[in-house]
This record gives sequence, structure tokens and C-alpha cells, in this order.
Amino acid sequence: MKYKVITLFSAAAVLVLLASSCKFKKQPDSQEAAVADSSLHNAAREIAAATFSQLADALGNSMAFGGVQGAVDLCRLQALPLTDSVAINYGVKVQRIAVRSRNPLNAADESESQIFADWEKQLESGDDPSAVLLKEDDKRIWYGAIRIGNPLCLSCHGRPGRDIKTEDYQFIRESYPQDKAIDFRLGDIRGAWKISFPDDYQIDS
Repeated sequence: MKYKVITLFSAAAVLVLLASSCKFKKQPDSQEAAVADSSLHNAAREIAAATFSQLADALGNSMAFGGVQGAVDLCRLQALPLTDSVAINYGVKVQRIAVRSRNPLNAADESESQIFADWEKQLESGDDPSAVLLKEDDKRIWYGAIRIGNPLCLSCHGRPGRDIKTEDYQFIRESYPQDKAIDFRLGDIRGAWKISFPDDYQIDS
């Protein structure tokens, strides 16, 4: 009888040790995942900033020489190639998406529209929109809000007849018949960066 009690006690002790061992192992895994996510957030912000810089420089030059219509032409013909050139350099996929899109190719899908809805709630609460990192199949996808931060942006995306000149709005409608990207104000969320990282993406230390 004593032998059985000792055996049962020993088995219980082993189970306790195994359980505590499992719990102990989960913590470093969780910490590693948090560090990896943080690194991807930082990498995504760098990529978004680099893409924005490329587009802003090109748009600035087009506005200087061709006004709003020159900028619209640049967006229509060169925005995607410029974005792709940055993406290739970093080994990722970079897109700009929006609920109120100008180019239908950039329209947010249903799940992405929910991210925009969450961001709007954060703005209403006085908070900045929080970047989102999701896992999808064999990649991680980062979403970061693009806000109207420069009054010059309203020349293309503001209120027709007030911020956008009538002749410029007519040109926009001719270039983008399905345009929805108007009636924005300073501080509004115009769209989002969507950056897709492959699972084997290497972050330089």
C-alpha cells in the first residue's frame, strides 16, 4: 500500500513538473513573437516612409510644372510603378488602399474596410489610428493609416468648387470616372499603406 501511494505521488509530481515546464516554455515564445512583430512594424514604417518620399517628390515636381492636372496624370501613370520600385528594393509588396478610392484597383475589401472603421472610432476617441499587423497564409500584412496632413492635398481630394477648382475636378472625373476620393478635410484618413511581408522576410539588424 505504501509503495502504491509513493508511486502515485511521484507520478503526480512528474505531471506538475511537466505542466510548469510547458508554461515556462510559452513565455520566451511569446516574447520572441512580440519582438518579431515590433521589428516588422518598424520595417513597415520605414518602407511606408520611403514610398511616401518617392511619391511626394514626384507629385511636387508635377504640381510645380503642371498643377493639379499634372499631379493627377502622374498618379494615374506613375504611382504604381514608383510604389513597385520601392517594394522590389525591400523585397515586399506595397499597396495603397482606400475605402473612398480614386482608382478602383486600390479599393479596400470588406475586411480591410473594417480596419478603416476601427481607425475612425479611434479618431473619434481622440487617439491616433493604430497600425495593424495580420497573419495571412504565408505572409504577414501591415496596415498603416494615411491621413491628410498637407492643405495642398485638398487641391485633389478636398471639396469640389471650394478646395478643388472646377476645371481640375472635371479633369479628375475624366481621368477617374469612378472617383470617390473627394470631400476630405485636414486630418481625415485618406487611405492606408498595405505592406505584405513574406514569412521568410529577413530584417536587417
